[in-house]
Amino acid sequence: MRRALWHQEHIKLFNKYSGLAALFFTVFYGLVDEFHQKFIPGRTSDINDVIADTVGGLLYLLVFWFLSRKKVVAEPTE
Repeated sequence: MRRALWHQEHIKLFNKYSGLAALFFTVFYGLVDEFHQKFIPGRTSDINDVIADTVGGLLYLLVFWFLSRKKVVAEPTE
């Protein structure tokens, strides 16, 4: 998702802060998914799933930041 936000041209804020925007959408999607699961028979809604989604997104950003500082991962070109 970060790369998709990086390459889009309509909302410059998403382009500039693509990693944070991707984290926001990850957390938002997790919240919406858990809300939706409350209404599905046989499924349960659990805040721990939202926390796991958030931690996963933060870990991605941390690893990407670390690797990009080491120049292992190059920023996408326009």
